[in-house]
Amino acid sequence: MIRNFRPGDGAALRELCIGSITRLGSRCYSPDQIRVWRDRAPDGAIYEQRVAKGAMIFIATDERDFPVAYALLEQDGYLD
Repeated sequence: MIRNFRPGDGAALRELCIGSITRLGSRCYSPDQIRVWRDRAPDGAIYEQRVAKGAMIFIATDERDFPVAYALLEQDGYLD
């Protein structure tokens, strides 16, 4: 299922971001590069701030409605 971002989703999106960095990043980046990138992962609150500023976040969920992937669309059309 795909749904819009809801308050409280930020922590799960942070974990998705970190998981992508560590699992997918290991294919192309050194452990040191991954560590630096992972340590710079946004706090969950940033997602709520971006939505408040007009961004749209679409979330794919599992059968328990837990976020498993997301796409962030900025007001200017930039897809993050």
